[in-house]
Amino acid sequence: MLENYINQIITMGALADSVTIIDDRQIIEMTSASSCSCPNNIITDISSSGTLKTLMDQYEADLLSERVAACKNHSRLARELGVTRQTLLNKLSKYGLL
Repeated sequence: MLENYINQIITMGALADSVTIIDDRQIIEMTSASSCSCPNNIITDISSSGTLKTLMDQYEADLLSERVAACKNHSRLARELGVTRQTLLNKLSKYGLL
């Protein structure tokens, strides 16, 4: 079901004003750039040829890269993202962003 939803979003591209991606641990919501610090074109930049895991990993890496550049305080960034500081550090390490 989630994979179908992602495929619909990719197909619709820029027509979507708001996107919510639900995974087993968290909900990621993206809206227009005016109310979100992530780019509003992140979904349209993702290739639809990858697996769902690949697409989600790429989104997570891109989002973390931008947020780390904007906020160097890991504790504050973890709170903003709704994860523990250790979870944030693990993800930053996973994507080579430390």
